[in-house]
Amino acid sequence: MKKRSKTPLSLIEITTMVLIFSLCASICMRLFVSANEKANRSSDLACAVGWAQTAADTYKSCGGDHAAAAQQLGADISGKTATLWFDNGWNVCAQSGGSFCLTLTDGDPAGVSVSHAGGEVLFALEVKAVPYG
Repeated sequence: MKKRSKTPLSLIEITTMVLIFSLCASICMRLFVSANEKANRSSDLACAVGWAQTAADTYKSCGGDHAAAAQQLGADISGKTATLWFDNGWNVCAQSGGSFCLTLTDGDPAGVSVSHAGGEVLFALEVKAVPYG
């Protein structure tokens, strides 16, 4: 009687294990990428909220003077709108290198919004300066 080799069965087992590990690795990589994107978005949102609050507080501390608030923030003024640009690290920069834009719009109430350069609004709020006394 002829003995059969177990090599083909071992090769099938090894191939199956490699396929299973490859599938698990691809699923894990997709989850890691998704988690990284969510963490970046969360970080951007936190920075947007912080800058919007800073702009709102500056507007209120200037007594509702739009031009004075824009000057303190270092924003460019165009009519009733002041804009301030940020790079990917949330450092103030020129419009040409900007990834995010803070817009302070004068009115009653005034509006502060932070958006991506493409136009997607990350955070917006309304501000009203109330005179003291």
